[in-house]
Amino acid sequence: MIHLAVCDSREDRKWLKDALETFRAGEREIDASFYENAEDLARDLEIRFPLDLLLIDPGCLEKETLLENLKTKNRLAEILILTDEKDPGNTLFPGRCTKIPGKPTEEELRHILTRTAAKVRLRKSRKIIFKVENGIRVEKVEDILYFQSSGHKVIVHMKRGKFTIGTPLHTIKDMLDAVSPGQFASPSKGYIVNCKVIRAVLTRGIDIRGSLIPLSRGTYRKFRDEYLEYIFSD
Repeated sequence: MIHLAVCDSREDRKWLKDALETFRAGEREIDASFYENAEDLARDLEIRFPLDLLLIDPGCLEKETLLENLKTKNRLAEILILTDEKDPGNTLFPGRCTKIPGKPTEEELRHILTRTAAKVRLRKSRKIIFKVENGIRVEKVEDILYFQSSGHKVIVHMKRGKFTIGTPLHTIKDMLDAVSPGQFASPSKGYIVNCKVIRAVLTRGIDIRGSLIPLSRGTYRKFRDEYLEYIFSD
């Protein structure tokens, strides 16, 4: 089930409800709730459900309690902002905020929602698809320990075994962030680690099940703080 919330304080909102009903008719397992103000949305988010997708007009983002909820309890929700402004929300919600026209056509809205819903489903699956020699390999993010660059290849170290892929590390990081934002971090050039399996963050390196992953010089405090922020917000 994908939980979708719409918060639109504008008077002319019937077109949006009609467009969303058309979208829902062609989708399975979409639960949509409509709100005319940020106060009602913020209250419901505290008691009702974890949010997957939020479609909102900029005026509703001025509510402090709503902003706090979207940064903590619902920090994984995808946010679509209905506006014609240049750069709304990107500094508040980096990596998960998308601007769409203030009044898109039904086709535009359906395309955007379909793409975003697919992204939500990917995150909910908690799985990554890797391209390997002669095919693909699907793995759960929880089973990944760390990635290690080796020449033009990348070694994927798993809880059980390891395998090699040809995907660049920066592309892998983007893939991981789409499924589980913040769970994977880079302690040094050539490595990406799973924060959930870290045994200890030491000045000399990152301890993962007895393997010591290099930590770039002078980055201990920065990496430690990012690691703790993720662990205690999970």
